[in-house]
Amino acid sequence: MNVQSKLKQKAVYWGPATPGGYGTDVFPAPVEMTVRWDDDMQDFINDIGEVKKSSAVILTATAVELKSLFRLGTLASIPPAELDDPTHASGVVRVRQIKKYANKKGTVIMWAVYI
Repeated sequence: MNVQSKLKQKAVYWGPATPGGYGTDVFPAPVEMTVRWDDDMQDFINDIGEVKKSSAVILTATAVELKSLFRLGTLASIPPAELDDPTHASGVVRVRQIKKYANKKGTVIMWAVYI
């Protein structure tokens, strides 16, 4: 199975923030990646064992982290002021859970990201 052929949309990804000076958070540089963004509500179990419902599921062939951020679209479509601090930008969503999938041989790996 070719996972990349299923991923036809662009999204911008920011890794989790780290504490900065003066009580601000510092985000790593955003990265544009190819994904499949499905606006499909699905149940998932969060990190404290509660069943929650996602607002969408993002499929990607790139590893991502909890508490990171996504926005559907390209890097070029984001105003420069929102690149450094995406927390108040429109359309930005937080990663709430991640599941990693692989085939039996372990050669095809995909991540389902619940937002």
